[in-house]
Amino acid sequence: MIQSILTPTESRQARRFAEVSQNTVARATGVGRSKLALFEVEKYLLDDATLETLRDYYAGLGYEFSESEADNTEAAMTAPEGSKADTGIRLIDSFAVPAGLDFDDVEDTLAQIAANDELIGELSEQKAETGWFTNEPETDKRDKAVLLLARNYLLTRRLQGHEILGESIEPDTNGALLQSVLLSEDGNEGNNREAA
Repeated sequence: MIQSILTPTESRQARRFAEVSQNTVARATGVGRSKLALFEVEKYLLDDATLETLRDYYAGLGYEFSESEADNTEAAMTAPEGSKADTGIRLIDSFAVPAGLDFDDVEDTLAQIAANDELIGELSEQKAETGWFTNEPETDKRDKAVLLLARNYLLTRRLQGHEILGESIEPDTNGALLQSVLLSEDGNEGNNREAA
């Protein structure tokens, strides 16, 4: 059972109670203001340590968290898969994702992960070939599997609300190269069955 330390709603309520801005909270706690803002609109998941820091900060300002809020959070997290409840988290295919993410986008991302998993499985079952001239192992299929694993990692982080390779990457950087290889527009980079 998942139990939330602090929900986005509780964070907003506590800030309003204490009459502090997101900037003030960010400066006092060390939590990035943009991360706090995204968390409060259910588009970003914060780790437990950060949630504890925020909860302690709000409690220190006099905000009292009610037991019924914790009970509601626990009940909501055991709600049927796909339901949002009031936790800021939605469970879809056993993934805890920010409730503010578009459901269709999440489903598309999960489909990409599943397709990549299938290809990784196929590639890993194939016999490792060696070059006829050098007798050294050929690495094309291994490299393709590693690429798919890296893509799945980025997609999983995206489901958590964490864009590792965001839109503000400078051209001619390693980040731009990774973005073009791992997150191509058509979603098929490294996902071509013919190469398997």
